[in-house]
Amino acid sequence: MPRANEGTLLENVVLVEVARLVLEQTPNGAIVEFVNSFVMPPLSQWNSKSSDRGMTGTALERITNMDILGSSYTALMKLVLQPDRSKGPSGALLFCLLAAMEQRTARFWLNDLDDDNAQLRYPDETSRFDHVPQVASQLLNQSLEDFAVSSVGQPFPQSLNVLQAQLTNWNQEGKAAARIGYLDPDFYAPNGRADDSPQTDSDSVRRYLQLLKNNFVGPVVSAHFTCNQMGSELQKQVLGLLRDGTAEGFNCCVFSHRHFAVVIHHANWPTTSINEIETRVRDSWSEWGRLALNRPKPYMLHFTCNGTVQ
Repeated sequence: MPRANEGTLLENVVLVEVARLVLEQTPNGAIVEFVNSFVMPPLSQWNSKSSDRGMTGTALERITNMDILGSSYTALMKLVLQPDRSKGPSGALLFCLLAAMEQRTARFWLNDLDDDNAQLRYPDETSRFDHVPQVASQLLNQSLEDFAVSSVGQPFPQSLNVLQAQLTNWNQEGKAAARIGYLDPDFYAPNGRADDSPQTDSDSVRRYLQLLKNNFVGPVVSAHFTCNQMGSELQKQVLGLLRDGTAEGFNCCVFSHRHFAVVIHHANWPTTSINEIETRVRDSWSEWGRLALNRPKPYMLHFTCNGTVQ
């Protein structure tokens, strides 16, 4: 269930703008891979608390009733919310919609708990987490039969053994122009993850990044969400993720707001992409604040690139 707060807003905006830029950098009809652990059902009930900001019911209603065209994050949200604004999208669904709009073909590796265990986390949902192209096809009213999905019902990081085999097969096919990763755990645990928990840690992130990059010649860009209400602890999480990326040969940048952060690890990506992605994320963040929240000025958004705050 997506939280109706600024954390969800932040990770969605960053993911959509990263995906949009990567997709635009590939030719029409190209295959782009999307590798996502801790994936939610394509649409699931919002998890709202009275203290949440950013994705309030008023904001969602305002977006639903606006005339918004295009494929910006705000426009994608209007498309998703129109049938039923009580449900919010997964990151995989947002990427799928964007890939279809950009006339690219997507193939997915999606990982979460299997149906029996998933019912504990999503008791009111009937849509499987791997039904992303089907839901996107209904929203867009177009066929997405070329969008292939491989799903794994094992917990993370045990699922990485299956990911290794899948990426080996994809690499041998050699058809993909770019690869996007997305890790959406509860948080990154710098001192080691608890067993059977929806968390990542240094060992699992480094192996994940290594698998994404190994024997792949195109751009590899991965987004990792984390949060902690204590600023010092959030800093430890972010620094840990930066070290993990550097150790595996990735460059890194960070978007953060309050106690939420999204770390981007990227390799084989044009050097001009970083300035471009900062501009796009800030523009999209501002658009949501202006249109959904009716704020003349957006919430504060920090950007850090390879350790330098900009």
